[in-house]
Amino acid sequence: MFIAFMGIFCIAANLLTLIVIARKRSLYTKPFNVVLMSLCVSDLLSAIISPLIYYRSPVRGGRNYDLPEFVCKISITVDHWTTIATMLHILSFIIMRLAAVAKPYHFKKFTAKHAAGLVLGIWSGTFGSSGWIKYLTLGLARNKRSGVISCRPLKKWLTLVSQYNTYGVPTLLYAPCSLVIVLSVITTVLLVRRRQRKLARNEAAFVMDQNRAIVQVSLIVASFLLGYLPEIVYRALYASLGHSRTWNIYAFDSARFICLRISECLNPIFYNIASSSIRSATAELLQRISSCGSSACRTTPTPVASNGVDS
Repeated sequence: MFIAFMGIFCIAANLLTLIVIARKRSLYTKPFNVVLMSLCVSDLLSAIISPLIYYRSPVRGGRNYDLPEFVCKISITVDHWTTIATMLHILSFIIMRLAAVAKPYHFKKFTAKHAAGLVLGIWSGTFGSSGWIKYLTLGLARNKRSGVISCRPLKKWLTLVSQYNTYGVPTLLYAPCSLVIVLSVITTVLLVRRRQRKLARNEAAFVMDQNRAIVQVSLIVASFLLGYLPEIVYRALYASLGHSRTWNIYAFDSARFICLRISECLNPIFYNIASSSIRSATAELLQRISSCGSSACRTTPTPVASNGVDS
């Protein structure tokens, strides 16, 4: 029941945040918000397929995988694809924030169109480097000893899977995670120093901007570590120990699954906490939705801006 609630909340919260940013020009024209929109898409996809991931989980024990093979292929492919894409989105976000602090005048040339090209490159690049491998190598296979049918890499592709786990996973998962941690510390230190300089000059407006940036980076990285650090540790242990009895694969798999789902639920909340403009737009949209049951919502026409700017 708890997992089902998290899934429903995650889908609703990320979809709401995505709509909030997409419907306001003042929001979707900001490079950082373009990345946040793409992160919402990633969390949304992950939440939608999470029941299928749980169904395939070793927590279910020795039960047959009774779903069609294409469900096996698509669900695991999307899960792995969104994991790597999210990792690179967070890394890109931190690099953008670092560039905005270190080279603010140069970063002003980085527009929403550039950010859109960046996220498009992340999605296409991660699928080209990892997604197709998952889709190609997965299938339904019967265990010769237990007779249980499971969704797993097929025997004919084990060499490719081994090579990917040896070279691809460290490059696409471990390295970006390490960079996120290191660069987030550097970015936070620079933000704090810049805040102190602005504070000494009594520039209150700039101090508030630095405070919001510090909160935003801290919350996004904290949610990232909560969701993906257990995932990385699990993958590393599974690669080295497999189903060895020296560790409890079932308990760890459950823990990392729940941590990832909690992280996906927290992300849209943190986006609203860290951004007053997103928070205000969310409150406005929720108020409009809640009032749509009244006659006023049905009869009052929505004002249309004639100059293309938010009314």
